[in-house]
Formats: sequence, structure tokens, C-alpha cells
Amino acid sequence: MLNTETNLKTLIAGFIRRMHAESGESIRHITVTVHGRQEHFEPDRRIQHLAAENTPGVATISYQEMSLEGPIDNLVVFIASSRRPMRL
Repeated sequence: MLNTETNLKTLIAGFIRRMHAESGESIRHITVTVHGRQEHFEPDRRIQHLAAENTPGVATISYQEMSLEGPIDNLVVFIASSRRPMRL
């Protein structure tokens, strides 16, 4: 993962910690979805690909899920779309 993406993960982890603290620690789970590019994906994690048959201008939607270290359970999903079909 490139330095920019590492900083992105650090920013999201800070957001999760702040949400937990600002809520009086009443939030039990948080899900963050980031729409970006495939360059945001970590090469050592599984990437899912879905055919986007009903989305004009998009052939494939790819996503990668991960959890970050934090005070509460979390799920971070990076999503990217492509005009070119991927081998599914």
C-alpha cells in the first residue's frame, strides 16, 4: 500500500476513534465506505469483483473489506469501479 493509502487508513482510524469518543462511547460498530480507485486496495488482501450490468458506463465494481485497530468494531470497505470488464 502506498504512503497516501497508509495515511488514508490512519485518517479513517482517527475518525473511528473520534466518533466513539464524541458519542460518549455509545456507538458499538461503525462502517466506513470509501469510493476510490483500485490503487487504494492492499495487494495482500482479497479483492471481490462484481459485474455491474445495470450501471451505465461501469462494467465492474471491485471492493475490499478490512477492519482497523480501534476502540470499537469496525468495517472499512474500499470500492472502485471500472469501465472495463474484469475476469470474474
